[in-house]
Amino acid sequence: MKFLWYQILSNIGAIDDLGFWGMGLRHIQKDFFNNMLAYWPDRKQQENIINFLDSKTSQLSKTIAADKKLIELLKEKRTALINHVVTKGLNPKAKMRDSGIKWIGKVLEEWEVKKLKYSCLINKKTLGEETSNQLQINYLDISNVNNMGSIVSTDELYFEDAPSRARRVPEQKDTIISTVRTYLKAIAYLDKVPLNLIVSTGFAVLHPNNKTMPKYLFYMTSSENFIQKVIADSTGVAYPAINPSDLGQIKIFLPPYSEQIQISEYLDKATSKIDQTIQNIEKKIELLEEYKKSLIHHVVTGKVDVRDISVW
Repeated sequence: MKFLWYQILSNIGAIDDLGFWGMGLRHIQKDFFNNMLAYWPDRKQQENIINFLDSKTSQLSKTIAADKKLIELLKEKRTALINHVVTKGLNPKAKMRDSGIKWIGKVLEEWEVKKLKYSCLINKKTLGEETSNQLQINYLDISNVNNMGSIVSTDELYFEDAPSRARRVPEQKDTIISTVRTYLKAIAYLDKVPLNLIVSTGFAVLHPNNKTMPKYLFYMTSSENFIQKVIADSTGVAYPAINPSDLGQIKIFLPPYSEQIQISEYLDKATSKIDQTIQNIEKKIELLEEYKKSLIHHVVTGKVDVRDISVW
């Protein structure tokens, strides 16, 4: 039975190609297994193949699991770094004072604590009803943003084909933060805005004022303290949400502008190093997964002879 399992794994690509959608689920064609061609050696060779693959795939799986754990630790380090710097600054000897706000705690003496709405405009521009149906847009929904502040993709379509929530008009250097399903932590800094970018009304678009450094606003609103406050102030069970006016009432730390620049530049460098390390590990995992599939296929089909190979 174990050899049959490896046979199926070796044909996983064909299984996926023959799958079809129905009732919202992906199914396998019922005749696939009956028609699947299989390499079927004698029992002794089957045992050799099983022992070899058990050993090798176990080693690969352990390596992949360790790398995935390392990625999670790096993400935690990234989160902790942002949270520390936007609340404590870069000078460990700087004097602190009590902010008077329980969830904020202590703040540096020279830093202001003010409501978010006093540091930025929220939802500055929205598409009106007169918008042409033939307007080509790049639409950004919550699912297009990951929890590390990166835009994964946008959808190119005509306005008439876009969902009704395609309304918010952001600008260069704005920050967008999800106000629905806030636990997803979909927050992004719009460094390079595509032509005709329109974001979902599930986002609040934060346009910094002249006292707020754009990138600092992004780091401040993506800090764990701020996110947890947003989640705590959200209502609803299945789709917890916060309305933009309540979002604007949340208080943030605001250092002098020059210090905002220093913090932003420091975090840009530090987080980019962590992000690059994560990308390298993810690429390694992808290669190991591909090698694992290839190894199973080549051993099961006899392209790699393991009869005389010892398994340690």
